[in-house]
Amino acid sequence: MASRISQIPGDLPFHILECDGCGSAYECFDATGYDLDALVASAREAGWTTQPHHHCPRCAASELVAA
Repeated sequence: MASRISQIPGDLPFHILECDGCGSAYECFDATGYDLDALVASAREAGWTTQPHHHCPRCAASELVAA
């Protein structure tokens, strides 16, 4: 799973998803970023594939074309 945890000084840690294809990041700076399940659901709504790997919409589309 391509995710990492980051922290803004003085704030709680938040999750960031990274594309397994190109490395682009998906992050939310609202309450969604503090909950990995909520962040994954938000990424899916934004066109990311999350099973079995995390892919941004551009890489997911190129993976579908290659398949």
